[in-house]
Amino acid sequence: MNGGKSVYFIFVVCVLCFQSIFGQETLAAAELEKFLDRAELQSQNYSRVFKNLSAEELKTKTFYKADGSVDEKRSIKSSFIVYQSPNFVSEFRFVREFNGKNVARDEHEVETFFNKLAKSKNYREEHERLKKESLRYDGAGDFWGMTMFQMRPLISFLRGDFKFKMLGKEKIEGRDAWAIEYEQTKTSPYILANPLKTETEGKTWYWRYDTWISDAFRPTNALLKGKIFFDAETAQMMRNEYKVYLNPKNLSRQIVAQEGIYEYQSSEFGISVPKKIWLLIFHIKGKDDQSLSVRKYLEFNFDYSKFSEFKTEIKDYQTGN
Repeated sequence: MNGGKSVYFIFVVCVLCFQSIFGQETLAAAELEKFLDRAELQSQNYSRVFKNLSAEELKTKTFYKADGSVDEKRSIKSSFIVYQSPNFVSEFRFVREFNGKNVARDEHEVETFFNKLAKSKNYREEHERLKKESLRYDGAGDFWGMTMFQMRPLISFLRGDFKFKMLGKEKIEGRDAWAIEYEQTKTSPYILANPLKTETEGKTWYWRYDTWISDAFRPTNALLKGKIFFDAETAQMMRNEYKVYLNPKNLSRQIVAQEGIYEYQSSEFGISVPKKIWLLIFHIKGKDDQSLSVRKYLEFNFDYSKFSEFKTEIKDYQTGN
């Protein structure tokens, strides 16, 4: 998985199989499964390694009016930190600039913030303080935690809910990449959009994709469809393009609630790290086919510099609650 001789040999064998017997469906499918297994291991490794890192982040938020024209635009420059305490790992942003204006905290304010953080009663309070500070210039429609995990339709207990198709090899920034299409074929309790309370009760984790939607269209019965580009040699994710489709029972057709593109860059830490994130969120109103109204509402753009190591020393909470 780290470029050793044995892994490279497996990769060569897989490539030869794809090129020489692509027309033989069963063998091609078997080789695709092997590659998806490798890619899933890389996504697991991303979650283990992506911590105590930092980069410069430029976040641009564009709000749209009902007629499609721009309503408001926010540009936020921050020092982005993958913050690790003894109890959790989280995004954190030291906001430095808002719409061209310097809004960075002075030394005293930074010291005061960290003193409050150190006095947090538990990890939940610590997390909320981190989030509040990070989003102080975001306004409405904040999205949080997108960098912490890679979208993983490859997880073993989810893979049966998807079908995968090898599209071929492409070049991304001079590197060979396998383009693989994925499509969710049935709803999953772990992939939710604007869920009802009953859909989340008792769950320790799930992917959640929220938008602005009328309650009449819940449960939304969300389905994912997209395309991932994996580095052909390492099986690391390079780019993920996806759409979230809603399938309410009172509509005769599915509707797109969210679109996204995640781009990754190589790093010195053995994983691909975020480079760009683009999200488009829709506003969905109505009660049925006749009254349905769908329009774009909010667009996000995140741009990241090269990542470097960031070290923190945070108190260990004894209560653990």
